[in-house]
Amino acid sequence: MKKLLDESSPVPLYHQLSQILREKIESGEWKEGDKIPTELDLCREYGLSRGTVAQALRELELEGLIYRKQGRGTFVAEKKISQDLSHFYSFAKDLQERGVVLSSKMLRMEVMQAPSSVKGKLSISEDRVFLIERLRFADDLPVILERIYLPLSFEEISHEVTALERGAIYDLFSKMGVKVSRAREEFEVVRMNQQEAALFGVEEGFPALLVRRITFDENEIPFEYRKSIIRADQCRYSVELKA
Repeated sequence: MKKLLDESSPVPLYHQLSQILREKIESGEWKEGDKIPTELDLCREYGLSRGTVAQALRELELEGLIYRKQGRGTFVAEKKISQDLSHFYSFAKDLQERGVVLSSKMLRMEVMQAPSSVKGKLSISEDRVFLIERLRFADDLPVILERIYLPLSFEEISHEVTALERGAIYDLFSKMGVKVSRAREEFEVVRMNQQEAALFGVEEGFPALLVRRITFDENEIPFEYRKSIIRADQCRYSVELKA
């Protein structure tokens, strides 16, 4: 039995244990995708109660370092994709610059009846919009489900399936003569529904981040409304605040 914990320390035992396990992950001793010891195994190894071990694992799970698969055990999570919110960003370009292999699977590309909420976001009176729905992968791991709503004038993008699967849609906007000036985003913590969870290969109710984006052109006209479902355990967002 390992005795690496200090019972006389003011630091709670569960936090001491979570730090020991965190170091195993950060050092690479436990690699991405590895199955970690069960709660019972950790109880025996460190001489702790099951409640203390469970609390330590919850701490790591909340940090996104581990995740559970029902009936299969607990695993080391893949490293998070960091995204800086201090400037306008393109998911595709940012990842490609870091050497991440990016790909997309087209799920839908069609003209559809425009929901009233979408019409309001795009400030249009037309009853139809052009929808692009795609699942985006980083090194073969599905990380973002995008639903992109555009005015009908953008329907010609439907001829660019290969480009949409490989790269950034903003490159296509540029080819069409549309210059992006800014975007406004809202973030909301949600849980995946059954359909979304199936696409990501996770359980229904898996935590996710819903990002709503409205993109404006150089004339301050909104031309893109995007709703992205992002795996909460795979992406990290940061912003620098200046006084």
